[in-house]
Amino acid sequence: QGTPRFISISEIYAASPLAVVAAVANGLGQSAFFNLGAVFGVMNGMSLSYVSLMMAVAPFAVILSQLPVGWLSDRYDRRVMIAALSLLSASVAGAVMLVPVSQVFVLIGLVALFGGISMPLYSLAIAHANDQLSKDQMLAAGSKLILLYGMGAIAGPTIAGGFMQQFGAIGLMLYMVCIFGLL
Repeated sequence: QGTPRFISISEIYAASPLAVVAAVANGLGQSAFFNLGAVFGVMNGMSLSYVSLMMAVAPFAVILSQLPVGWLSDRYDRRVMIAALSLLSASVAGAVMLVPVSQVFVLIGLVALFGGISMPLYSLAIAHANDQLSKDQMLAAGSKLILLYGMGAIAGPTIAGGFMQQFGAIGLMLYMVCIFGLL
């Protein structure tokens, strides 16, 4: 009963297309944020202490958001939760683009909110996939989803860097709007 069973990416996709797409999208978004967030801050003229603070608040915010997001996802359809958090993530990233750097604490607060909303999406994707699979497929599916996340994580900083090269510092948040808006 407890022996893990092989499952292919195509089988995971057949069971939960959203989980597959969300795993890649989260790799694309989270890797870009953690690799280029500091560059975003420096390009905006933020001091190094504020850049450091900005990069620290997002992971802290996700620690605070995991429990309420998990609680809600156990009570509501995970697809709705993923869609809602994706839309909110894109909206907050869009709001970050509108905040002048002179409002550094508003900017840092929005980045914290962005982290708290966007980072639990990967966990929700895995949970949604597991909802569609048998227990003996979950371990193998988790390994495939982390592989897909990793593929997105490899490409994310390069693509986001292209956005930043084309549009300046706000290119990072424009990229986030695209990634999470399309999810």
